[in-house]
Amino acid sequence: MRGFHIPIWRKMTAKIKKVKMPDLSLQVKIMLYIAALACAVLSIVSITCGGIFPPAAEYAVYTAAGITLFVSCFYLAGDLDLLKQKIMELARSNTLTARLTDDIEYRSVLFAVCGVCMNIVFALFNGIAGWMSRSAWFGTLSAYYLILGMMRAYWIFHSQDKVRNRENQRSSRAPERNIWRCYGVLFLFLAVVLCGAGSLYVNPEHTACVADGPDFPDVFKPVASAQAKAAGMSAATLYVYYDNKEDMFRKVYMDVKKHMTEKCSRDIDPEGSVEEAVRKLCGNLLDYMQEYTDEFLFIEQACNSPMTTDEMLETLEQYNKDTVRIFQRGIEEGILKPASPALLISFCYYPIQQIFKEWRKDRSMLPDVDFDMVFQMCWDAVKR
Repeated sequence: MRGFHIPIWRKMTAKIKKVKMPDLSLQVKIMLYIAALACAVLSIVSITCGGIFPPAAEYAVYTAAGITLFVSCFYLAGDLDLLKQKIMELARSNTLTARLTDDIEYRSVLFAVCGVCMNIVFALFNGIAGWMSRSAWFGTLSAYYLILGMMRAYWIFHSQDKVRNRENQRSSRAPERNIWRCYGVLFLFLAVVLCGAGSLYVNPEHTACVADGPDFPDVFKPVASAQAKAAGMSAATLYVYYDNKEDMFRKVYMDVKKHMTEKCSRDIDPEGSVEEAVRKLCGNLLDYMQEYTDEFLFIEQACNSPMTTDEMLETLEQYNKDTVRIFQRGIEEGILKPASPALLISFCYYPIQQIFKEWRKDRSMLPDVDFDMVFQMCWDAVKR
């Protein structure tokens, strides 16, 4: 197969090289490249934004793009070849870079040392990260980079004698290409092994794998999941962190509720003006609902769930203790109505939440809402 294709390819390239294009000045070439780029951009715009040009103009743009790209490729190939020659001449003018370009053995060893050093650095980094976070995935990565570094060092130094004994540079490139070809095969093999490591169990119950962890890359998950399935393992992603569905619901709900409380109490001075604190609380609530709408809707659905427990309610009271303290101080100072702080807070929260839910609908009964007026109405409802 190799002997059949290479002669044909060489004949084709030889014929292409015989094609002579008229010489153009640098300014004309630059204009040609700009025209090709502009026509290509217009073609993409025409395809992605259909109907932006008349049909005749579209055909003209496509034709111009094809012609300019075809012609510019000939000149670009020649310019790149000249650029390569100039870079090589510049490289050979310096002792270090000249040796790097001409001495295959030196280049191979230099790149090998740099590559091995980088592998060691990555191995140490992932090893430390795995030890500190108790992550099986980072530990696997550490082993991956160590093995990769050893393979790289072995194959480079194993081929030094072959490279050193070559009489000319053209023939000396063959063993170097063999090294990189071997690298490619080893990379693929090691990648499969790395994905396979994702199918290893990480808990005594054999219900969760390395691939189920949060730090396992998404790009490897399909292969790791397939290998786990072939080995008869269960993905059980959620149960790495949660005992069951109820436990998942409670923990997620508490985390989201805590986040909401933190956002609503942001930049509120607990010892400052009660009125300013109440207005700031209302504004923060609206900002939270607009920025984290999905979280807000989840809380709306979850707050009435029978899975909420007394322990969860006690924890939520701890989250809201600063807000309750402000309302309690307002009651004691005669600024707010003499009622339960929880009741007064409800008069600030629930009207804004209900109005916001109606306001965000496509066909809302409240298309235009002045939330500053809503905040004023909330304040009027709780002030004495």
